[in-house]
Amino acid sequence: MAIKIRYQGYDLEFDHYPTEAEIEQTYLALQAIVSRKLKNPGYDAIESVRTEAELPLSFAQEWFWSLEQMAPGNPTYHLPFGVRLSGRLDAGAIDRAIAVVLTRHQALRAAFISLDGRPVQVIRPVQAPVLPVLDLTAVPESLREAECARVVREESRRPFDFAHGPMMRARLLRLGLEEHVMFLMAHHIAADAWSLNLLIRELIALYESFSQGKPSPLAELPIQYSDYARWQRSRLQAGMLDELISFWKSRLAGAPPTLALPRKRFVEDKQISSGSRYNFVLSAEMSESLRLLANQEKVTLFVVLLAAFQTLLYRWSGQDDIVVGSPIAGRSRVETEGLMGCFINTLPLRADLSGNPRFRELLRQVHTTTIESFSHQDLPLGKIVEAVRPERSAGRTALYEVIFDLNNTPPVENVDLKNIKIRPLGIEVGIAKVAILLDMWRSGASLLGSIEYSTSLFDVMTIERFAEQFTTLLQSVARGPDVRLNAIELISARARQKQMLDESAHEAYRRQKLRSVKPRAVKLPSA
Repeated sequence: MAIKIRYQGYDLEFDHYPTEAEIEQTYLALQAIVSRKLKNPGYDAIESVRTEAELPLSFAQEWFWSLEQMAPGNPTYHLPFGVRLSGRLDAGAIDRAIAVVLTRHQALRAAFISLDGRPVQVIRPVQAPVLPVLDLTAVPESLREAECARVVREESRRPFDFAHGPMMRARLLRLGLEEHVMFLMAHHIAADAWSLNLLIRELIALYESFSQGKPSPLAELPIQYSDYARWQRSRLQAGMLDELISFWKSRLAGAPPTLALPRKRFVEDKQISSGSRYNFVLSAEMSESLRLLANQEKVTLFVVLLAAFQTLLYRWSGQDDIVVGSPIAGRSRVETEGLMGCFINTLPLRADLSGNPRFRELLRQVHTTTIESFSHQDLPLGKIVEAVRPERSAGRTALYEVIFDLNNTPPVENVDLKNIKIRPLGIEVGIAKVAILLDMWRSGASLLGSIEYSTSLFDVMTIERFAEQFTTLLQSVARGPDVRLNAIELISARARQKQMLDESAHEAYRRQKLRSVKPRAVKLPSA
């Protein structure tokens, strides 16, 4: 049976359901399949226009620029990244490597100004020093790590100067003769998660060559991000825009403005900002059972996890109309794979859980919705918001309050160079983009999860319970997807036993207190 997928105005035909390996659980792999099958001559190449004049913004850049105008210096869309370098470091080689990366990728050294009422980007030259060094060796050794963490936190929140640029900065912290931390910070207007991983890989390749006195091993980039921005705008203005707007207006008509989750309080008059993370692990056995379920149902692992997340939101909120934001890489063109810039888009994925359907039925719906939404992913989030005009509420994001992401951006693993070990540095900035953001990714045979949440809205015990119930829900549907949503187990046998023991202990304590209370003598009035 032929499977047809509508993508960017073209009908694509498969002779089978795309497997997990083909789709790679996310839209990025679906884009790769489309790129191989797409034969339409209108699929034009991105042309290079070499100029240093004022350049147009991509739609994603325009969205982040507008957010900066509303809340200057807001660190919500900062992208911090750090690595620990252990060994004999050639500081000159790494400084030169960063300078080459900034020169190669214009988006990282762009500035953003208003020209006749419209934003444009201007590419600035690389300014030295690109890697200022902060020597912490004078700090007592017992306090050095804490001071390093403080500096990184402070740098993570330091605003970018949009009018002068650049949109990426770096700093080297010296903790010892052979112990350093390199901290990199980019703004989302110039980079995304894919960019940061590409950045560190390029830095490693350049450092390895420069430290040995060799030239750069990197090939010249065929295009720059500004070329993509110009191509994107001309493409949407060529008749595609109306179709995309029509799709999203229809898809999101009447969507609920809020999600009734059990919050500590309602945040007024400001965007959610303070946040924390809670991490959890799905065992290799459970992860494998979820992959088998996806293959059995001819959907992707992304669909299984998203449907489970939407089910838990349905059970917690009591609402059967659920909208979840989902980031997509947006790098549908081969030319963009080696380019740093903001290609990511976030799509509002809506699910109808009314009528208490079976989980298997929800999988079919989510599968269809996901493919249709990804097929119309070219309309950036800012334009979707403009088209739909959702009801806005202080302290809440438009269209969705929760995000789900199955991350398949290649992670930066531990790397050993000739004289240096490189280890990723975990950075906790303490900022939440939305009420709840569930990140998941593969690590070996297991799936890892991390919940970023607003500490203004939820306490850690609530989020811990949310993660536990999500895990139990996944176990339940992996055993049998025919179960109806309201009947899915959310509390594990172990948690239920603990709850019963806690209740029994509380009842025993209450009874003991009652027995220990001695009756008080009461003097009756005389007759």
